[in-house]
Amino acid sequence: MTYQLQDALAAMARSRDAETASDILRLNGARFPKAAAALRLAYLRRRSELRNAGNSLEQDVWSSTELSCQVLGTTFNPQSRNPRQMPEMVRKHGAPEALRRLIAGQGRDGTSFFQKCVEAGDLTFTAEAICLRHADHFDAATREIARERLDRHPGLPR
Repeated sequence: MTYQLQDALAAMARSRDAETASDILRLNGARFPKAAAALRLAYLRRRSELRNAGNSLEQDVWSSTELSCQVLGTTFNPQSRNPRQMPEMVRKHGAPEALRRLIAGQGRDGTSFFQKCVEAGDLTFTAEAICLRHADHFDAATREIARERLDRHPGLPR
């Protein structure tokens, strides 16, 4: 990764509003076409952080849901849960149970969103990372599945 790209990603993480983050994405997307996915994920992550400031499980779940809908768009993968179903699962079962079902119900490689995050090099908003950040809300089996899935990608932020 070049120093200019590192600077762009750092500036994105420090941006104080979504408009500034959008400007950074637009200006650097053309400069670094091979890093477009990483820049877009950094932008969406920062926008979500700005909208959902806080450190609760529910805020992390809503940030992740919003981000996954943005990253995956309207594409539905029959092998994975549609991210648009997550709000209904949270309302029906609560955030911890919705995440537990999401983590336990996926194959070895996780959701489509998890795979997109791996490609972009940042696992911070995956269900697995949220599970481990809020470990006291989850049983040992769920934490172990999440840990194993994340451990297959060492070195990525989580």
